[in-house]
Amino acid sequence: LRRASALYPEDPNVHLLLASLFLRKQLYGDAEQEYRASLALNQNSGTLYSLGLLYGNEGRNVEAVEAIERAAKESTEPLDMYMTLGKLQIALNHPEQALAAFAGAEKHSPFRNGGESLAPELYAQIAEGNSEAHRLLGHWPAAIAFQQEATRRTPTVVSRWNRLAELYEATGQMQFAAEARQRVAELQGPNTPH
Repeated sequence: LRRASALYPEDPNVHLLLASLFLRKQLYGDAEQEYRASLALNQNSGTLYSLGLLYGNEGRNVEAVEAIERAAKESTEPLDMYMTLGKLQIALNHPEQALAAFAGAEKHSPFRNGGESLAPELYAQIAEGNSEAHRLLGHWPAAIAFQQEATRRTPTVVSRWNRLAELYEATGQMQFAAEARQRVAELQGPNTPH
């Protein structure tokens, strides 16, 4: 690849391949350099997204958001980009921006207008992201309502029931919290360690 890079310095794909190789070897600085070299030759939403993911993995969330926002604006299929943006915005404690990102994900989902049931995990993740953003805003009823939606869409996912119980407990709704914890116990079964 180094030889190919020397022979074809204007080919952005050589830099992308090098970036992927460096990423696998956890040489993040070298990977970033190659992503940037590829972008200098060809602005591409996929490469921008990869660079943003690299930043996110390094904990450089502000830079990750900038790169992924640009990628989402340029992409024809930005669903995953908006989902990642929502999670990054929550990590940065920017709940309003997180809500906007999850709305963008929903808007660009191929499973809209009655097709939501075909992608329950996607819509549960969107609901859970909205729940956390509303929790950060102190909008407890909305946080609970979105978490309830997440459990409705994926009724066997224990972590979502646990989170719902925590939201109920935080708002003093102990009976509902107990019911959610009971659901967790049922899902885990008698032989599963708690």
